[in-house]
Amino acid sequence: MTQTVQAQIAYFGKIPSRGDFVKSPHNPQLLQTLDRWIAQALELLAEDPRWKIVYEDAKPMHFAFLGSRSKLAIAGHMVASHDVSMRRFPFLGATALEVDRPLAFLARSPLAFARLWSRVAAQMPPL
Repeated sequence: MTQTVQAQIAYFGKIPSRGDFVKSPHNPQLLQTLDRWIAQALELLAEDPRWKIVYEDAKPMHFAFLGSRSKLAIAGHMVASHDVSMRRFPFLGATALEVDRPLAFLARSPLAFARLWSRVAAQMPPL
């Protein structure tokens, strides 16, 4: 059985034309969780003296958070970005989906998320 999922994409991050963060009103709890995840990752990255070079060279990436027992699956796309003052912080689009059978979903998640990843990536060219 094929099931089509219409996921509402929430976005968050920095873009070069704005002075601060931009975010959608959709799914604030998801965005808050992803904000903490990115902030912690940037703190770890900043320990490397070359972190700005690494950040600037980062390619856009798809991501997913899945668990064998979690009925919540999170997927999105992220690009390295900055605000008008050149403060670095990624821009991302993401969604959360409920899955009935998490363990079974794990194996097919790349296929399940392929269309979502393609759509979001097309709307978020590298900045």
